[in-house]
Amino acid sequence: MRPIVEAYAHYPGSKKAFCAEEKEGPCVVIAEQPSRFIDKCIADESLLRVIIADKYLDHLPLYRIGARFERLGMVIPRSTMCGWVGQSAGRLTILHQKLIELVLAAAYLQVDGLPRTRSVREFSGIIYYSFT
Repeated sequence: MRPIVEAYAHYPGSKKAFCAEEKEGPCVVIAEQPSRFIDKCIADESLLRVIIADKYLDHLPLYRIGARFERLGMVIPRSTMCGWVGQSAGRLTILHQKLIELVLAAAYLQVDGLPRTRSVREFSGIIYYSFT
């Protein structure tokens, strides 16, 4: 008899468990586990995407994200989500470095369309630049 395997994914209202018991009647056969963004993690890429987007785009703390998942019936400890966010950041470091290379390799870089005035002041032999 095989244990129940759980996989969390962010499809609204779903927590899927697949059972592969050796018994009569219909049963789901478990295939090999697909490769995951984080090795040996029960969180699917869709769930990680939602947690990271909520944390960094919507500025929600992890306890609020956890409370929202609890309302959907998925209890995910804050420490677990914190680990997932940290491991995801580690995996995305390569993408971050590539974006820095692309930006710095550009011949022209425009950061803001607003006109700025620059003032230069010297104090105790140090030159200060200020932009207003």
